[in-house]
Amino acid sequence: MRKSLTAIILAATLAACGGPAEVGPGDSQLIGEWRQASQITSGGGAVELSDGVVTYHADGTSRMTAVMSLMDPGLPDTDRRYRMQADVTWTLDETVLTRSLGKITLRPETETEQSAMLARNYEAGLNQSPPVRYIIETLDADTLALLDPDTGETIRYTR
Repeated sequence: MRKSLTAIILAATLAACGGPAEVGPGDSQLIGEWRQASQITSGGGAVELSDGVVTYHADGTSRMTAVMSLMDPGLPDTDRRYRMQADVTWTLDETVLTRSLGKITLRPETETEQSAMLARNYEAGLNQSPPVRYIIETLDADTLALLDPDTGETIRYTR
């Protein structure tokens, strides 16, 4: 009985105040172009992303471009850098940003037989990636900081 009464009082209080306050940033703050302010590494340092630009659209889609560098010292320099382009869908739930890759394409900066094969292999793997969830640490007019809870790394973007 006590729990029921507490729930009723809480519901009445929230209704009187116009409902629960929005927690976290609104979608409109995310809309627009963001430039990667820090390098992103993955695969234990095997891959670096730089020069990234993400443009979020109000319809829940976004477009991402970046330079992907393979850090394998066994590869010739000509086979290490790729231009990446990705179509992404996104949702924002309070402070959790979820991004899902729709389609990703990689183009070697220098076309060789090996770089073309590596691009196809990476594309195949990345196009099957599950959605990624980030915790928004900062979102204001000039700064977007996303915490990857799986790695503990923070990715920073600026306008």
